[in-house]
Amino acid sequence: MLKNIFWNNVENRLRAGWRILIQILLTAIPLAALGLGGFYSEGNQNLRVALTAGPITVLSVLFCSRFIDKRKITDLGIKLREKDWWADFGFGSLAGFLSAGAYVLLLKIFGWGKWSFQTSGIETS
Repeated sequence: MLKNIFWNNVENRLRAGWRILIQILLTAIPLAALGLGGFYSEGNQNLRVALTAGPITVLSVLFCSRFIDKRKITDLGIKLREKDWWADFGFGSLAGFLSAGAYVLLLKIFGWGKWSFQTSGIETS
């Protein structure tokens, strides 16, 4: 009975909730360790977070998909050799860029934010 809480006998792997928890921990623990170690307290914090959070997240997804979830990378939908994948990736990237740009533009138009280059972004009030 207790085994059913942790293990899915049909799929022969951990239940989804536990896999997600492991994924979150494999991402959060290294980032927290870097933060507590003072890596983010020095200059260019935004750049340091961007350069570490991305690779840590990608590596944790690859690790979890292969060893915890027992799936191939292509099972995640990442098929770099297919043109359709690149078209979807390009459209999604463009849509994300345009929506984020529209958000920043609306903040500026309605006066809900102000440009502040000292903090590398827009401050909202």
